[in-house]
Amino acid sequence: MNDRIDSGEVILSGVLAEFRIALREEIQAARTLESSNAIELRNGRKIAQIGRNHQYLFSIENVLNLPGDTPGDLIVPGNPPINVIIVSIEGLAVTISVPEDIGKFVPLAHLKSNLTYLMKRLIERVEAYADKSNPVGERIRGALPVSGSKVKISLPDTYNSYQRNAVASSIGRDTTFIWGPPGTGKTKTIGEIGYQLFNRKRSILLVSHTNTAVDQAIFQIGEKIHKDDLKNGKRYVLVTQRTTVLGNTPIFCFKPMWTEGLRNSQEDETNSK
Repeated sequence: MNDRIDSGEVILSGVLAEFRIALREEIQAARTLESSNAIELRNGRKIAQIGRNHQYLFSIENVLNLPGDTPGDLIVPGNPPINVIIVSIEGLAVTISVPEDIGKFVPLAHLKSNLTYLMKRLIERVEAYADKSNPVGERIRGALPVSGSKVKISLPDTYNSYQRNAVASSIGRDTTFIWGPPGTGKTKTIGEIGYQLFNRKRSILLVSHTNTAVDQAIFQIGEKIHKDDLKNGKRYVLVTQRTTVLGNTPIFCFKPMWTEGLRNSQEDETNSK
């Protein structure tokens, strides 16, 4: 039962309690990394409008080390703080997505990042759904067995064995993890998985903690779907201007209760000599 103590905090037990403690420790660590002073932004120009959001390009004096899609507060003199998203940082230029039009030119503003927002939201969701059944979560942490098996699937020669195994497992099993360092073709593989599910008329829910990752995966799926299907309105595909060049390098993949392809081809070649 999800009772509350006098302070209003939801009582959790077991793994969920440990998970909340770990998240709180991460939040505390993130707070120490956040700048105590807001970052000064200058010469802001409105460069685009995407849906209801307006994108502004600002100049900064020092290199800003924050990941894309980080939430923050934009402070424009004479106005209350605005919840914004940091779209990208390139050198001394930062692009920010603002939910309202603040003019074509903003000479001065300040930005305060919020690295703890997503972790706080995750704690809220853990507390709200602690009493509900979560078989997917149980499989992820190894408390429930993974069912299914790899399917036989034909893929182009541009996919290596690690990527093929990842696709075959994702189609045939109810839980599969795909992991690999940058450049190993994870997004390409996710795109192929999405395409295979599309062909099998299975539904797809694509989520990520960053908008960029979702955009890239949808881009990969859209590239594989026949253009006539898109023209006929069978599927809506979001294509952004951001593109990534992915090489045919090995992918690392693993899953609970099943492990395959944890070493890359370079290690295999070294061990075979």
